[in-house]
Amino acid sequence: MLKKISSILLILIFTISNCKQLTTQPDDSQSLLPSALLFLRNSNQITISGQAVKGIIRNGIVQISPVNNQGVCDKGNILATENTNALGVYNLRYTKTGRSVCVIVSGNSSGTSTMYDEKTLSEIAVPSNFEITNIISESTIKNQDKKNTIVSLFSRMVSSRLQSLQKANPNQDLNTSLRKAGKEITIRFGLNTGIGGALGRTNLTELKNLNDGAFPEYNDIAFDLNNPSSPLASKFIAISGGFSHLANRFKTGNRTRTEDIETVINAFASDFEDGAFDGQTVNGDSITLGTGTNRITFPSDPLTRILYPAIQAYFAEGGTLSVGAPLPSGTRPPTLTTAQLGTVQFVDSATIVVQAPPSSPGSPTSPGTPGSAPPVEPPVFSPAPGNYTTAQPNITITTATAGATIYYTTDGSTPTTASTLYTTGLGHIWGIAGRTLKAIAVKSGSSDSPIVIAEYSYPPLKTGDTNPYGAGSDGATLRGIARSYTNNGDGTVTDNATGLLWQRCSGGFTDPIGCTTGSANQNTWANQGSYCNGLTLAGKTWRLPSIDELNTLPHFGVSQPRIDSIFPNTYIAGGYYWSSTIGPSMNVWGVGFADGNDAFSGGSGSSSSVRCVSGVAQTSFVKFVDNGNGTILDKQTGLTWQKCNYGRSDTLCSTGSDLSFNFSSALNYCNTLSLAGRTWRLPNINELKTIVDKTTSIDATFFPAGAGGTYSSSTTSFSSNTSAWSVIFSGGGATSQPAKTSPLLVRCVSGP
Repeated sequence: MLKKISSILLILIFTISNCKQLTTQPDDSQSLLPSALLFLRNSNQITISGQAVKGIIRNGIVQISPVNNQGVCDKGNILATENTNALGVYNLRYTKTGRSVCVIVSGNSSGTSTMYDEKTLSEIAVPSNFEITNIISESTIKNQDKKNTIVSLFSRMVSSRLQSLQKANPNQDLNTSLRKAGKEITIRFGLNTGIGGALGRTNLTELKNLNDGAFPEYNDIAFDLNNPSSPLASKFIAISGGFSHLANRFKTGNRTRTEDIETVINAFASDFEDGAFDGQTVNGDSITLGTGTNRITFPSDPLTRILYPAIQAYFAEGGTLSVGAPLPSGTRPPTLTTAQLGTVQFVDSATIVVQAPPSSPGSPTSPGTPGSAPPVEPPVFSPAPGNYTTAQPNITITTATAGATIYYTTDGSTPTTASTLYTTGLGHIWGIAGRTLKAIAVKSGSSDSPIVIAEYSYPPLKTGDTNPYGAGSDGATLRGIARSYTNNGDGTVTDNATGLLWQRCSGGFTDPIGCTTGSANQNTWANQGSYCNGLTLAGKTWRLPSIDELNTLPHFGVSQPRIDSIFPNTYIAGGYYWSSTIGPSMNVWGVGFADGNDAFSGGSGSSSSVRCVSGVAQTSFVKFVDNGNGTILDKQTGLTWQKCNYGRSDTLCSTGSDLSFNFSSALNYCNTLSLAGRTWRLPNINELKTIVDKTTSIDATFFPAGAGGTYSSSTTSFSSNTSAWSVIFSGGGATSQPAKTSPLLVRCVSGP
């Protein structure tokens, strides 16, 4: 290095001397060396300029510091300092480090720093402990000048991701990790497309192998925030508005503070540590926002299901495309139309493949070491994740890498080689709908594949009601999965819509044709459980069905017994069929096929009938997502629900009181409901039963102030068209058939 500097100095002195040899005075020779050193110093200076904004940060402190190999800013070595102006603009000049540097924006110690909050249209104080950071690779700076470097919530997330990458691989080149993180944030938020630049608002989790070579790094995108109508600026500001809306919704005091905004940013930054927005930290911990009843858990696609509804709500409530910059007199910031919002597109967790940099000739890696062979191709779920309205008998996972092994989880946890080994399939979509599936493919000698995430949803079965009794009624909409059964000829029936295998004859009957030989097996719950466990029919393993499984059998469009004729001689005189589900007060749930209703079969010591089932039993999991706009998504069914009963409002449904409708008015109310830009209807009885918690009543975390009362469905009773099915949510949600003139509570449904 010393030789290099000496050589440069000699060249400079020689050049300057020759240029001035005719005019140099005796004293001029003394200024040659300082001039050369000044030239060297200036040639080694870098200028970084840009804007600090999540809403403009005014009078904030901007500092440049080196960044270490862990991606952490060395705040003990400040290279330059300046304040932002009234537009959040900064301009710093410092001596080049030859590495990457942090651009750190924080509040000043005098308490005069402010941030414009898009939601409340006000300036809020920025304390000195608030901080957003951008990390810049000096190797990307051309001509010693980096302009339009925006320090924002996005750059904060890039910094968080960078530290995670370096922690996982401390020896990896920092610039490589920074490039990867910068491209990932661009892809996940669609920052390169802007408003109107996407084909439609679609969660692209079904896309495979998104190559990051086709996308720019975050710091290479020019966001002209002085022109908010431009596509890229519109996208940037719309997302900032969505974050402000969330901060306002989950604020801890009476007004939004910088701390509330920081909490929201931190939640998404924690989610992004693993490079995807999947609702979990890099350690597999769930991410939450808010406290108490005003609390949500991140779903597996929080950009689509939390941030996007927040953006919608922000503009629906008067939000504009403004970060606080002044506009010409008499003008106001533009806003986004519903059509423009429809082009907002996010990529929560689709696989991103890193385009490998070209290798140097003559420097191959050693055979047999990680990275010497091509990385294992990511797992591919088939059919593609999404909502299905037809049966999918077996969800499979494959990888294009021959000889690779796939491991997976179904509870959202990170898959490792200690997870479940994939063999022949995950089974019917009915059994895995709503769960967060994750898979990884590994092969000795190659780098593991990226983790791929998949989610499926699958609506309830059709009720069987085919008679329309008003617009929006069950018989008019005919919503649900079509029923389909196969008689296997061995005393079993396969339900093709659920994948469950059923005992064709009720317990006690054995005739393989009409199930008329023998007599009904009426017994206690424990004895019927033992009966199913000891059943050896068709060489299968049998058990008592859960109430959710048993509730797939009632057919509300046939006369008694209310079940498909493929199950002949279903016993109705003895009341109910046992399920394995225990409700409040240790009562056991059952289904009566005289009408098709579910209710408590009584205490476990009473006697009831039995029909055993074979297949993997479902286990409970959190399937609801609060969309933040007065609606609740059921990931399992794909249905979206009105959060509050009719007559109530606010995030806790505590404003107002429950109001009731008769059947006709309930249909009309849901048909004309305008909520979150969706089309609504009165749910049929099978849909309404899916939000019941049979052990209590309803999940009050997602449906507050809705635990009691009887709710109307759109399904008309087969016995009398003047009655309709309903769910009594008190005590676990038994079904009943009150008159259509009876005033009942209403909760509307939309989709899928």
